[in-house]
Amino acid sequence: MRVSWRIFALASAVCLSACQGADRPSADLIVSDSAGVPLRTSSGAGIDRLLGLTVADEPHLRIGTLAGGEATQFTNLLDARRLSDGSLLVAESGDVRVRLFDVEGSFLRWIGSVGEGPGEYARVGGIGVLEGDTIWVQDQGREAFVLFRPDGTFVRSFRPDRPAEAPRLVDAAMLPDGTVVDQGSTLDFSGLPGGTQEIGEDIVISVVDREGLDAVSVAEARGPTYQVGHQEAGGRTMITLAPDIENRFGGRTMFAFGPDRIFRADPAAFEIREISPTGDLLGITRIRRPRIPFTDEMISEYETAVLEGLRQEGLSFTPSFESYVYADSLPHFGGATTDDTGRLWLSEFVEHRNMAAQRARRWWRVGGEGGIDGYVEFPEGFRLLRIQGDEVWGSVRDELDVPYLVAYRLVEP
Repeated sequence: MRVSWRIFALASAVCLSACQGADRPSADLIVSDSAGVPLRTSSGAGIDRLLGLTVADEPHLRIGTLAGGEATQFTNLLDARRLSDGSLLVAESGDVRVRLFDVEGSFLRWIGSVGEGPGEYARVGGIGVLEGDTIWVQDQGREAFVLFRPDGTFVRSFRPDRPAEAPRLVDAAMLPDGTVVDQGSTLDFSGLPGGTQEIGEDIVISVVDREGLDAVSVAEARGPTYQVGHQEAGGRTMITLAPDIENRFGGRTMFAFGPDRIFRADPAAFEIREISPTGDLLGITRIRRPRIPFTDEMISEYETAVLEGLRQEGLSFTPSFESYVYADSLPHFGGATTDDTGRLWLSEFVEHRNMAAQRARRWWRVGGEGGIDGYVEFPEGFRLLRIQGDEVWGSVRDELDVPYLVAYRLVEP
């Protein structure tokens, strides 16, 4: 058993009209008023209930090759989006060009290129499609957005005017109307002295208008605390992060973005807050699910795995576990995303001591009236990227660790 540790030069972090089913609250859902904000409380009975959808036995689309050309070779798939004509926009994270495929998965063209000029981006952090099929690419390298037409024509680029108090940009996205949602973090390793120290993280979400102006902070969350160790290797300083157990076991507050709202999902409390792009609290959902204790045996196995992972990486940095603040229990879920209708989906929590099995297979859909509608279970080894219409997009790897983009249908069993 090995925990994979990364050495950082830190770069950063459906439903389905035919499948939606009744938009009904769970039978045990209690709705009350909290200072004018709907408070929905449920035991989450839908957590153990099938949604009424299942993943087709075989993918209907598979893109990727080992021996083919650059256009169909992938390394680290980031996202996939259908345009209105069925063509498929595909992005990988980092300094890799965005691609467009036809409805059957044949390569059509590159969208933009890597660089710092017009129609170029330094490092892809996200992609999306605005009303009218305008394509946006979020350039993490320059903290900017680059817009294109589907034929690859460059439209314009702009850098959002972030709030003066906003922390370092980590991620950003554009809503369908062009509004920019900006996720910042106070985690910053520049100028740190040598040795080992603890650094806490705060996460701030701000919203910017479609011209990149008039930013306002709308949501905040306290992130985990990291132990940071400096080590000289090959004449350069390397930074090793040893996140505390709250982060290692998925306790970091998560944000997901729908077309008209922001979801703030707390996996420790199992609380979901819905926030408008102007910062108004629209509703709160709380699931009363029993906690799963984080045992002494888990702590011992975790510490052993950390030390073994560092040893195999050849690192001399040894974390001081005495300073860790361990969680009392495991988080209720491990990931959050939205489908193209704006519904929130949460993944089951997968314990990260076994990194090879950390891809969640079960995803729950949060009900339109609160509570949990039910779950869909995905194939083993499938990493979910996007839920759009009755399709789910994700990546899989073959026996040679070659990644492929695959699409499955969601069908009634």
